[in-house]
Amino acid sequence: MISDRCRTFSEDAAGYGRGEGCGAVVLALEPRVVHAELLGANTNNDGRTTSPITKPNGPSQERCMRAAWGQLLPECNFVEPHGTGTHVGDPVEAGGIARILGSRATGRALPLPVIGGIKTNLNHLESAAGMAGLIKVLLLQERAVASPFGAGHWQGEHSSFP
Repeated sequence: MISDRCRTFSEDAAGYGRGEGCGAVVLALEPRVVHAELLGANTNNDGRTTSPITKPNGPSQERCMRAAWGQLLPECNFVEPHGTGTHVGDPVEAGGIARILGSRATGRALPLPVIGGIKTNLNHLESAAGMAGLIKVLLLQERAVASPFGAGHWQGEHSSFP
């Protein structure tokens, strides 16, 4: 579904809102100033599942997140999810984040980290969406603040967050 705004994890999420943008970061082996250190990354593909492309595969997303976070789970205090603002995709992604980070692989419940959502500010930037999220996280880390959602409250009945 196409919407005028992306309302990630919101009760009034109405679907995908398209935006335009681009971004770049410079990676260096020995930079003069270190802004961030990338400690984990992963990617996967749902190409072989029976789910349509518009419905993400929860177990596949969880495997991808676990592989990316690795041993860093107990230290995670901020998550910038994909968060497209759809009633199908958001609950799958939120549920995976809650299951993984709620236990932090320790077997005991811990509070969820701060959840971001750059698409509520910019809409979905297509191939630049991941870069927008990365740049946002770098700026938040540098300034030691968490930014609010641009389209309202993220916690809705369909969000799957506790």
